[in-house]
Amino acid sequence: MKRIRTILNSLKGGVIAFSGGKDSLTLCLLAREIFGKNYLCVTVKFPYTHNWTVEKARELAKRFSLNHRVLELPMPYELRENQPLRCYWCKKRMFQALKKYTKRGWKVMEGSVYSEEGREGLRAAWEEGVISPFIKARVGNRAIKKYLTEVGVEDIPSETCLLTRIPRWEKVDIETLKKIERLEDFLRENGITKVRARWHRGLIRIEIERKNLKKAFKIKEKIVREGKSLGFSFVTLDLAGYKEGSMNY
Repeated sequence: MKRIRTILNSLKGGVIAFSGGKDSLTLCLLAREIFGKNYLCVTVKFPYTHNWTVEKARELAKRFSLNHRVLELPMPYELRENQPLRCYWCKKRMFQALKKYTKRGWKVMEGSVYSEEGREGLRAAWEEGVISPFIKARVGNRAIKKYLTEVGVEDIPSETCLLTRIPRWEKVDIETLKKIERLEDFLRENGITKVRARWHRGLIRIEIERKNLKKAFKIKEKIVREGKSLGFSFVTLDLAGYKEGSMNY
């Protein structure tokens, strides 16, 4: 992390986009170390942001005594139909909002790592003058994991926004997203982590890690009842297991 500390030492302070994930947590912890009180970690909550991620960010901020706040923003106009460039527009509007919290000499920062350099959200960051210290220092996942282990943080499950649960070009219905969120929360409460409930116009396709398939089958009646009570016509379990980006078509 020496190169990261060198980059941060060249700044007077900053606002960090804090999703509650391992990368942004690492950046927040380093900002606290380098800047003292001259930083702010901000978790942005859009209508399609999973409440679980916001609560996770709050818990981590409290645990590490971070300067933290949650900022609620409305649905960006560009995302009303879940277009393919959703990450670009989401990050664009987020970074524009975060710039309002900077003080003199501060910069807005985000925690993408070196292996994520081609992601569309980074174009929005660069357009808005946001700094990506890990990419600039060529820091990857291995260094992040090592650092978090040293400060006593176990692996943090990755999470994505609820827009990834519906097909692209599908008009976004907030009520449907909330139902998907409640079903995923139900599964987590029953010990099934890393879950995605994908919506296919009335049919819900549940993706979980293969190691949890047996656990899911044991409570399949409960899962179906919960799904039906939320208004889903069909509740299915994807036997192929969890697959990142399976709705990107």
